[in-house]
Amino acid sequence: MLSPLPPVTEILATAQVVSLPLVESFRGIKQRTVLLFEGPSGWAEFAPFDNHDLAHSAKWLEAAIEQAYGSWPTASQESVAVNAILPEVDLVATEKLATKWITDFGFSTFKFKSSADVGADIAKAQLISGLVADAGLIPQIRVDANGLWDFDVAVRNLNRFAAEVPALEYVEQPIENLTDYLALKKESATPIALDESLRLAHSPDFDLIHQVADVVVLKAIPLGGLKNALHVASQIELPIVVSGSLDSSVGLAAGLQLASLVGNKPAGLATDLLFAEYVTSHKHKIASGRIEVGRRIPDLSSQHLADAEVVAQLRTRLVECYKYLEQL
Repeated sequence: MLSPLPPVTEILATAQVVSLPLVESFRGIKQRTVLLFEGPSGWAEFAPFDNHDLAHSAKWLEAAIEQAYGSWPTASQESVAVNAILPEVDLVATEKLATKWITDFGFSTFKFKSSADVGADIAKAQLISGLVADAGLIPQIRVDANGLWDFDVAVRNLNRFAAEVPALEYVEQPIENLTDYLALKKESATPIALDESLRLAHSPDFDLIHQVADVVVLKAIPLGGLKNALHVASQIELPIVVSGSLDSSVGLAAGLQLASLVGNKPAGLATDLLFAEYVTSHKHKIASGRIEVGRRIPDLSSQHLADAEVVAQLRTRLVECYKYLEQL
């Protein structure tokens, strides 16, 4: 954590709260609200989700302060490979979106959130795989269960995906409890990626993670910033997928910087495509399945200012997180 912390009054002096509509619903969210502020190192973003507790939300502020007031290691690449992230749409809309994104951006790796209907999810995965293969590319499918399956459901679903989707790369966080993964691995050989089991743990059990995971997902902002994420990455001897947290173009810069340094698989950072409107006139360019690394200035933020009540709520949350960081 940056020490000493900059004065909270200084942070709030440049703060702007913006609300950005999404193209389609994503994890039940139709609009993303973020607080942007500027420091000597540039613009940063504070946008913890509503269901995050104070300790977790404070990590987001720690990351934002690092971005605005600290320094980052120099990016090792000008662009990084990325996967496409599909919103929650039906099969017809999936075909339309996937076709466009393969043609326009060269995506060959696709990720989507699991639904309550595993059959529909398998049909979606098979459809995307075929579209990618038809374009002369090698398809890879990633499915994110967000820890919502119980053990028996996870076993059935993992085995169905493995049998019916040859292009399946992994299923992310099929169950919630990390200790149950030892038993799960005995029931299914389907590759597993872990996200919440690492990101939400106060003291990650790296030994157990190495036993049960095939891939680890790292997110720069929820881990408290780039330097914290790099420290976590140094403890991991597994393939790493760097992912975002539905960031605007400003916050996305942190994940891109991390991916340029430690990511060795396509990163989940093509989230600009999920937004219908933007805070910057200079979005991160995506071509040939790669996205450019770099910071962005929110020159369009004044067009998307949130209403007074939302502004007050997010500023209050920032102050609460700041007080929490002061006590660490």
